[in-house]
Amino acid sequence: MKSIVTDDLRHCIICNRIADATHHLLSGSYRQRADTDGLIVGLCNEDHNLYEDDHCKTKPLGYSCDMHHCRKLEILGKIIGQLAWEKNFYRNICIKNLKAFDSEHDTAREMFLRTYGKKYI
Repeated sequence: MKSIVTDDLRHCIICNRIADATHHLLSGSYRQRADTDGLIVGLCNEDHNLYEDDHCKTKPLGYSCDMHHCRKLEILGKIIGQLAWEKNFYRNICIKNLKAFDSEHDTAREMFLRTYGKKYI
């Protein structure tokens, strides 16, 4: 797998320990597309999904826990994924000239919305 978010999938993007897992920044029905588009990061088990308090989603925002149980981390991951996707979108247009660019209609943000059904920024 190749990431457009980071060049280093071997280390946890949160704590820099050795990554035990690859995390898809967009999940559910978009997980396979996120994989194809490179919206993945490396995470250690502790920062990925091994936090022991399984009631964390009921805690206030900012409660320290893992990527799958902390709403702040989940939203931040989606924002990072969208920014990386938009950067890659413009890179493909400007460098590779894949298609004509209409700045009024084909913004990266609108294309992300068409691709993933939601904007996080």
